[in-house]
Amino acid sequence: MAQRYKRNIRKDIEKVIATESRRRGRSLPEVEENAVMDTLLEYLLSAAKSKSAIKHTDIKYCVIPDHAKYYPNLMAKAKAVLLQVFGYKLIGTGGQKLILVNSLRREEISPEGEDVPTQILLLLVLSHIFISGEPCKEVSVINYLARLNIWRDHGGLHPYFGNIEEMLRKTFVNQFYLVRSRTAEIGKETFEYLWGPRAKAEFDAKTVVEYVSEVTKNLPATGWTFQNQRACSPETPAA
Repeated sequence: MAQRYKRNIRKDIEKVIATESRRRGRSLPEVEENAVMDTLLEYLLSAAKSKSAIKHTDIKYCVIPDHAKYYPNLMAKAKAVLLQVFGYKLIGTGGQKLILVNSLRREEISPEGEDVPTQILLLLVLSHIFISGEPCKEVSVINYLARLNIWRDHGGLHPYFGNIEEMLRKTFVNQFYLVRSRTAEIGKETFEYLWGPRAKAEFDAKTVVEYVSEVTKNLPATGWTFQNQRACSPETPAA
C-alpha cells in the first residue's frame, strides 16, 4: 500500500511538472530538471513539516546552487506541485522569508496527532489575542494563562502543555503563528502580540473563539457580541 501510494504521488508530481513545463517552458533537460525538482521539493516539504521559514537565498545557494539561475522557473513549478499535490501554498511573511501553509483554512478545529497539547495552547493564545484586541500585551496573555492554571514562571514545565514560556515566546513566533514585538514603556521593557501570517492563513477567528469557548467552558462565543462581530468581519486577522 505504501509503495503504491508513493508511486501515485510520483505520477501526480510528474504530471504537474509536465503541465507547467508546457506552459512555462523547460530550462533544463527533463531528467536533470526532475532530479533538481526532487531536491527542491524535499527541502520545501521539510520546511512545511517543521513550519520553519524559507529564504530565497538558502534555496539558490544551498539547495540548488548549481541551478540558481533557473530559480524562477523551478520555483514556479514547485509552487504548482505543492498546491496541487500536497495542498500547500507559499506565502510571504512581510520580509524576505516565505512559509508554507495549508491551502484550505480550517472550518472545523479538532486537534489531533502527537502535538495536541501544543495545538490547544496555540488556540487558547490566539483566541485571547483576538478577543483582547490586537496588539495584545504579553502580560495580558500571561495573566490569562495563569487564570487557567497553565502558565509556569521561569520556564517551569506544565504537566500537560510542557514549557509554556518557550512555546509562547519562541516556538509559536518561529513558526509564524505569532508576531512578538518589543514596546517601549518608561522604566521597563515590554512585549505585545499579533496574529502571525500562518495563523491568519490557516485559522478563521470565529472558529478559534468558538472552539476555545467550548474547551474552557466559558460563555458561548456569541455572547461576546463585539468580538463575535469582528470574527465575522472580513477585516479580522483571519481574513
